[in-house]
Amino acid sequence: MMSVASAGPVYEPLASFTAPPKVPSRGALIPVAGEEAFFGLSATGGGEGKGTLYKITKTGTVTTLVNFTGLRDEYPGYEPKGGLWDDGAGWLWGTTFRGGASDVGTVFKYNWHTGTFETVVEFNGDNGSFPDGTLEPDGTGGLWGTTTGGGLTDDGTVFRLRLSDGAFASIISFSRTAGPAPGAWPVGGLTADGHGSLWGVTAQGGQSSQGVVFKVDIASHDYTRMADFAPFPVLDTITARLHYDGEGFLWGTAGGGITEGPEGAVFKVATLTGEITVVHQFDWATTGWKPSGGLTEDSSGNLWGTTTAGLGSGLGGVFKVQRSTGSVTSVAEFSEETGYSSVAPLTADSSGVFWGTATHGGPAGVGSIFKVATRALPASITAVRLLDDDLPPVRGRSPNGGFVMTDSGKLWGTTLLGGRSDNGTVFTLDPESGEIQTLAEFTGTGGAAPGSGPSGLIDGGNGGFWGVTAGGGLGHGTIFKVDSQTRAVSTVVSLTGTTGAAKGDWPGGKLVRVGDWLWGTSRAGGLADRGTVFRVNRLTGAFVTVHEWTGTAQTHGDGAMDGLAPDGSGFLWGVTYRSGSSGHGSVFKIATSTGTYSEVYPFPPSGETDVIPQGPLTAGGDGRMWGVTNVLSGTSGGTLYSLRISGGALDSHHPFSALGGPGPGGNPAGGLLADASGTLWGISRQGGNHSRGAIFRIPVSGGYAGTAVWTLPLSRYAWPAPGFHPGSSPLTAGGDGHYYGALEEAGIGGNGQIFRLRFGPNALTLPADGVGHTSAVLHGLIKPNGTTSAAGFDFGVQPDLATSLPWSSGNTSSGSFYEPVSAQLTGLVPGTTYYFRARATNADNPFPQTGKILSFTTRKPGLADWLLGYGITGPEAGPTEDPDDDGICNALEYIAGSHPGQPSLPAHPVGAFGHGGYTVSFLRADLSETPDIDLSVEAGSDLETWPSIYHIGATTTASSPGVTVIENGFLSDRIEVALPHLQPRLFWRIHVTVTP
Repeated sequence: MMSVASAGPVYEPLASFTAPPKVPSRGALIPVAGEEAFFGLSATGGGEGKGTLYKITKTGTVTTLVNFTGLRDEYPGYEPKGGLWDDGAGWLWGTTFRGGASDVGTVFKYNWHTGTFETVVEFNGDNGSFPDGTLEPDGTGGLWGTTTGGGLTDDGTVFRLRLSDGAFASIISFSRTAGPAPGAWPVGGLTADGHGSLWGVTAQGGQSSQGVVFKVDIASHDYTRMADFAPFPVLDTITARLHYDGEGFLWGTAGGGITEGPEGAVFKVATLTGEITVVHQFDWATTGWKPSGGLTEDSSGNLWGTTTAGLGSGLGGVFKVQRSTGSVTSVAEFSEETGYSSVAPLTADSSGVFWGTATHGGPAGVGSIFKVATRALPASITAVRLLDDDLPPVRGRSPNGGFVMTDSGKLWGTTLLGGRSDNGTVFTLDPESGEIQTLAEFTGTGGAAPGSGPSGLIDGGNGGFWGVTAGGGLGHGTIFKVDSQTRAVSTVVSLTGTTGAAKGDWPGGKLVRVGDWLWGTSRAGGLADRGTVFRVNRLTGAFVTVHEWTGTAQTHGDGAMDGLAPDGSGFLWGVTYRSGSSGHGSVFKIATSTGTYSEVYPFPPSGETDVIPQGPLTAGGDGRMWGVTNVLSGTSGGTLYSLRISGGALDSHHPFSALGGPGPGGNPAGGLLADASGTLWGISRQGGNHSRGAIFRIPVSGGYAGTAVWTLPLSRYAWPAPGFHPGSSPLTAGGDGHYYGALEEAGIGGNGQIFRLRFGPNALTLPADGVGHTSAVLHGLIKPNGTTSAAGFDFGVQPDLATSLPWSSGNTSSGSFYEPVSAQLTGLVPGTTYYFRARATNADNPFPQTGKILSFTTRKPGLADWLLGYGITGPEAGPTEDPDDDGICNALEYIAGSHPGQPSLPAHPVGAFGHGGYTVSFLRADLSETPDIDLSVEAGSDLETWPSIYHIGATTTASSPGVTVIENGFLSDRIEVALPHLQPRLFWRIHVTVTP
């Protein structure tokens, strides 16, 4: 989320209504630090159809973070084909195959904490073109990649970026069959071998133009062709980068040749010699055809990949390669329901589940995000999210404001259009994550949710949110209710037009609650088809037509605009946009106790044409009702006016200008929001610095001063406020101290955007580090937004931090940029998961501003943690494993306190006869006295049964009889165990039981 400070509150775009990703790229999903989610790229989809950067949770919720925009605009780039690389500092780095100034690709980076997007490189052909791989770090501050074209002979390049400042250097220009760098069209990106070289493959060039294996020296930039694929016809159609196994081999897959070996193969390359070995050739019936996505290693050293054809379904599946033997086993098959044609490497999560992407399948044929459960074979593939425009969670477009904020902090609202029948939707928005979920879709004149064109919600109490639709139902609009618990939408009233039990047509605006009645207006319907005022009982659903405009002298008016507003003295006020006693619209009020209607003020003719009063009005808290007018033609942009509640006298105040300039623009829309300080807030549709309108604030307490004291011009793409065409409702004051609004034709893709005016500081939570057994360091970023802020953290053991401990990190400056804050926690409980978030407060908002909740788990003392300290993980970390091949397993190395990764000769246990019998003695390291270890000496007369067991505790008294624990210095204890005389022979052993 990006926010921009101005001389007022901070404008924050929260979410855009945009098309989801389609056709995932060839890059693997990468985990989101501290969340059960992944980041990915798609080659198409999004608001512009040019690809996206997205986040998907493990439950399948997709959030589009970047919609690429092609040659220019906010997110230059088109058709990303590779993957992402996370630099650990909040930036995701990637490439787009096309787009940028020359339309031949870009390198970009995106900060997933702040929403900042930067184009780092725009390729131009000379420096490369059409990058399609994932970037690779070199460990020295550089990031390397390849382009499939460009360079001296248009055969592709290898390039390097300096991470610190994005400085670009083209390192290698491929020369096809001969020359200094044989090879052409490098694919998939590069792979570091940990020994100073980066390895890659080309799809063409070299001998017989079948491609080569090459390496580039990181320090000298020297290029070496290590092998040609020509002797191996089956190794054709290579599209994925290599995988290094840490033991001297690079592994890859080939999709197969055209005339020979179309089934494809798994191969490996020896890093010392460049020798290529075909490990497995695929078979349609048993292992599938045409692997395309490369290989991923699991914690046991097996390699996993996918095929794109073959097996029983004909759609390919998931396979496993046992590295030690080269055997390949098919473990699962794809289907139309799971998605198929997986061309990206799989990603393993911490629980051993693999996650991947498919480019085909699903209802729209544009792919899926899937997971593979492998604990039991055959494995199962589950589609977590099928990609399709018409699938949840986001289907709406043109949000129109009128939000309700619940106690949980979520916004509920409506979109005017969108959904499968394009009749509008009901949605929720999490302001902190930007996640939108579509709850219901209106279905027009029939279906499950009759209605079309909703215009906001109101909290009707008793767990119900109420609203109106302008059309649908019986063709004249509806009054509906949304159950906040079940999220079900029910039609309470279908309006009946000019006659019938529920006269009215084309209702608009938000309903207003007065006691148990909800009041509203319609622009048409009633006896003369000129509109009505109505009310509906929120408990019984009873409907009453309170007033019908007729056009006569008694009921002048026509076309009530956007609902009613209470004045605090028993009247509801509204406006008509045409007719009235003057013929130019009017302000009216209606008594809620009697239903008596009064015209308060008829708008007179003006020098402009088509002057239209806008609803709803707003009670300013100063004895006045405030409103705005629009002008559809002419040179002005409407006015701000007020009417005295007592007497109805009108004062015309601020003239808006539609011609641009630094003011608040022209033709204000959606009415006004009055705050507690006597300030009016609103949005204009035109004018402002970018001719897209502006958000404005005008103080009126103590008398109107004649100027807007704060304006923020809207624009289409440019900051500080990208977006235009505000919704038909005023800004909404949230229960968190911020204001929320909607722009109907804004956001990337132009389907609408929800924004927030933030008061007070911004708080971002960053991942913790320095996590030990009892300590950790928390990190965050605080943006003071012009006011010194108190910064700190909340932390505790509950996931929602319902009860938490505050930790102060001092005060920030009064600047407008993010400032790092941290906290050193001590006294934590080992092996415990803690949750935390950054927090900040200042004088601009009484509510604490908090970041996302992240978590960390303190280290649990024990064998696994001890091995981790030596860098030993995965299969080698088992208690009985011996990674240094010194004949002493990990568990015994732990007891002895010797190095598990280096051959060592710890003091061996000894046994000796003495006056009291036979005694075994050995040293036990103090560090091994952890809860996961149960240590004992066992004795017997044969090697099959061990009847005598001596448990060894922390002290003599905590041990079995016969055991003596002697303090033997700072690091170890001496253990002595007196064993019985067993005839004719005595066997004994040290036994260690490790509990995970």
